Amino acid sequence: PHSTTFPIHVLYSRNAMTRKTTRLTAIRLFLLLTLVSSVMVQAADVTLTTLTDETITGTWQGCTTETLTVGTQTLALENLREITFGTNSKSTTSKDAAQPKDAAQSNKATPSTDATSPSTDSQVSTDAVMDLTLVDGSQFRVAAMTLAEGVLQFQTTSGLSLKTPVASVQVILLKPEELTKQAAQQAEWNALLQKTPDSDTLVVLREGSLQYYRGEILGMTDERVLFFLDGDTLKVKRTKILGMQFAPKPGAEKAQKSQATITDTDGNVLHVAEILSGTPETLTVRLCCGLEAVLPVEKLASVSFSAGKITYLDIANAESVHWTPFISVPGLSQAREGFYSPKTNRSLNGNPLKIGGKEFPRGLAMTSRSEVVFRLPENARRFQTTVGIDDEVRPAGNVLLTILADDTELFSGEITGSNEPQTLDLNVSGRARLTIKVDYGQNMDISDHLDFGDARITP
Repeated sequence: PHSTTFPIHVLYSRNAMTRKTTRLTAIRLFLLLTLVSSVMVQAADVTLTTLTDETITGTWQGCTTETLTVGTQTLALENLREITFGTNSKSTTSKDAAQPKDAAQSNKATPSTDATSPSTDSQVSTDAVMDLTLVDGSQFRVAAMTLAEGVLQFQTTSGLSLKTPVASVQVILLKPEELTKQAAQQAEWNALLQKTPDSDTLVVLREGSLQYYRGEILGMTDERVLFFLDGDTLKVKRTKILGMQFAPKPGAEKAQKSQATITDTDGNVLHVAEILSGTPETLTVRLCCGLEAVLPVEKLASVSFSAGKITYLDIANAESVHWTPFISVPGLSQAREGFYSPKTNRSLNGNPLKIGGKEFPRGLAMTSRSEVVFRLPENARRFQTTVGIDDEVRPAGNVLLTILADDTELFSGEITGSNEPQTLDLNVSGRARLTIKVDYGQNMDISDHLDFGDARITP
């Protein structure tokens, strides 16, 4: 056999072609992976819960002001109770909400130090997280903010950039971490927020106590707050200020009625007057205070439509509440009433409501003999709840439960600690009052701890 010798330039040419083919293959593979990744990011899995407790799962496609599309199904927003966005709702904890995510930290903007010219830069840099509350109750975890010419510009820890008139601002807490360390100051701060101030207030934490200064907040940079006090304009360092409370502005529009409450993975809570539009990637909304926002779907945790649709029963709002002891002991009745009187969102022992192994964050707890009367909303249609003896005392407990709408009996039956929880869905259309009676069963009043999980009125 003989060997064939290729000229050196032919070998170089073939090697170059091989390298070129390899590069083209790598580029095609990179583009394919990028496309697949993009599709995976945009396709958000959601779970819908309707007012009739039907559950629908699928891929978020978008929405209009009236409808929402998941997969191939289109539903009316007015028939929904809640939207949960895939694993997003599980990715946030209170600790996560208090700390900016790495992705957000790499895309932050530094606000201008000129109070008259807030930065519009898309990058932000901050060493602390602040809390912002608007007049409609919307709450934001904020990485940076400036105030100039009556406009507050801020950026959330998730990188969302927004601006709103100062008339829409209620409270700014510059150092939320300081309050978490001191329970007394936290209580004092909460008490302050319960009052409507006549003028803007700067709050300073000094030597373990809160000090208040009344005046007018004129502006804010990343270093100082411009504060008008007793005829002088002061430039107060932000590092010295715990928080600020804004007085209502004359002529400011009232917050609109809420259609939905949106929670994102950073712990921001938005009270929404109207959902304007939605795509596979974004959701555009108008808040109750008038602020418009474009929210990335990948950062959404849930959208609740309960506001204005569902009324959760609350003893504090009952028209009348009565508890009668099995045996009346003079001098002890008042003390016992504090324990045995109906409770909201907790068991008679003060613990979370739990029926058949399931915990309910909302609901009522009653014992025999009790009677509670609620005035129904005009649009009331159904009374829905899960009822059963609380797990704290099961299998003991034996009560007679009667539920009436006006004078019409809707339910009557015995409930014991050995029964499985019951789901009630009762028609209250056209009725004015709902009455719930819990009476003695076969064991006097021993362990008669009856819970109503998620006790609610739906339209």
